[in-house]
Amino acid sequence: MFGKHDQLGTINRLTPDRVANAATLIRKGKVFNLSLPLNQPSPPLVPRRLAYRHQVDVTGRNARDDKLDDFYLQASSQVDGLRHIRYREFGFYNGFDDSDAERGALGIDRWADHGIAGRGLLLDMPRFFQRSGVPFDASANTPFTPKMVADALAEQNAQIEGGDILLLRTGWWRYYLSLPPAVKRELPRKQATGQLTNPGLDASRETAAFLWDNGFAAVMADNIAVENLPIDPKIGFLHRRLIPLLGF
Repeated sequence: MFGKHDQLGTINRLTPDRVANAATLIRKGKVFNLSLPLNQPSPPLVPRRLAYRHQVDVTGRNARDDKLDDFYLQASSQVDGLRHIRYREFGFYNGFDDSDAERGALGIDRWADHGIAGRGLLLDMPRFFQRSGVPFDASANTPFTPKMVADALAEQNAQIEGGDILLLRTGWWRYYLSLPPAVKRELPRKQATGQLTNPGLDASRETAAFLWDNGFAAVMADNIAVENLPIDPKIGFLHRRLIPLLGF
């Protein structure tokens, strides 16, 4: 859809007209940081993604430089680039193969050069459950199906527009912050053994189709992996459907 040599994927949907239209929605000019501190979660949920080490070097009488070691970009808040996941049978997005990736194709620098700016559409699933009178557990493996997402958006009186960036609030991060340190220290082991649970988007083909057909440019979430965990092999992996197949 975006061209034989495209490396942006659905970020192409953030056209100048859509970015300009999104800017007209600003009313108060408040800025909200949606990123975690770089040292959170602590300890890292994926053991091989180490916590960074920060050092301040004195470079002169009146100067200081900052240095980071072991800075794993996916240890804290992150955006998955199109080189993050390949499809076993088909390779990376748009037919790029391993050798292309090794030469720098599909690097997240493509998105950095283009910029990711547009209309954010906040979907508050815990509030939707609460208003529907349905108990909600932010630590449970609850899949949000396309129908649930559509119903929640309708309950919020929110209309989808092409190029929207879906901001999915699952409540998982607030739950995580409430945990005592001893429980947090157990989570990396649970993640490694497929026992760590969180609510999130249903991983089915129907969810991928919903995001694509409604013209979303990106999806962000406050849980571990956007989709619900642990992964059900019978349903599949939403990462694999979105990133290499759709450029999402």
